Amino acid sequence: MLTILISTRNRPEFLKRLLNYFKSVNCPYPILVGDASDNQQGFIDCRGLHYAATIKKLLEQVHTPYVVQCPDDDFIIPGNLARCVEFLENRYDYVAAHGKGLVFGSGVSTYKQPVLTSGSPVARLKAHLRHYSVSLFSVVRTVAAREMFHSLNPVDDEAIRGEILPGCLLAIQGKIKDFDFLTLIRQVHPGRKVLIKEPDSDSYYTFIYTLAIELTPIDNIDFLGAEELIKKLYWEYRDKRVSLIEKMQRRFSQIKLKDLLNPQHKFHKDFMPVYRSLAGVDLGQPKVETSH
Repeated sequence: MLTILISTRNRPEFLKRLLNYFKSVNCPYPILVGDASDNQQGFIDCRGLHYAATIKKLLEQVHTPYVVQCPDDDFIIPGNLARCVEFLENRYDYVAAHGKGLVFGSGVSTYKQPVLTSGSPVARLKAHLRHYSVSLFSVVRTVAAREMFHSLNPVDDEAIRGEILPGCLLAIQGKIKDFDFLTLIRQVHPGRKVLIKEPDSDSYYTFIYTLAIELTPIDNIDFLGAEELIKKLYWEYRDKRVSLIEKMQRRFSQIKLKDLLNPQHKFHKDFMPVYRSLAGVDLGQPKVETSH
């Protein structure tokens, strides 16, 4: 029912750690690894491809109705993904579902993900862009995920093509559900890039045009009106995104590590395998698909 998509590039230690983790929790789902590394490790060859293009290539090989993305430096909680799939199987107005997310660095903080419940594509897009959140790590219908990444070839800006545009396209397609169980843990480390530079003009206008084309036929809005709305929303999103990134380090006080280590905490059981992985326990690797 579900395939896990991993994108990696020149970080074999992170990839090994992630695969070790999936082995330790007996991950029941097929795993596709898109490897853009200079030196191939026997996975799906994605040399020369950026993140979004790697995910797009992996999606071409998916044969399940649902997917979830997991970058090589993050952790998805496999034991809770089936609950997201079960919900989506019964609610066709939703295109994605996720649980809670955490960020693990010098401390632990919550990681905000989108909750979109309006029946209007325009209203969902407004809600998404007015609140900084990333939908890439949700359980997503495969058909919707392919739509997220189909228009990225002419976009050079990494933040737009890899995060902002796919997230907006998902918001237009349908609702996103949030649950009160853990599905994602992200790690802050020196190698993680934070993209806050101004986009080049071609990428910006491709972003505006692509979303306007998607919005116009499915909501009561004309093309020029859609363009103006998206321009306004984009800069609201951009300003808020930069502000939140600059304050990120101050957010590491929301959850105490000692509380997560307490067996009584609601996230304890799902957090501990990740915590052991972060501590460097080697548990071997699961079987992954290596077709090209």
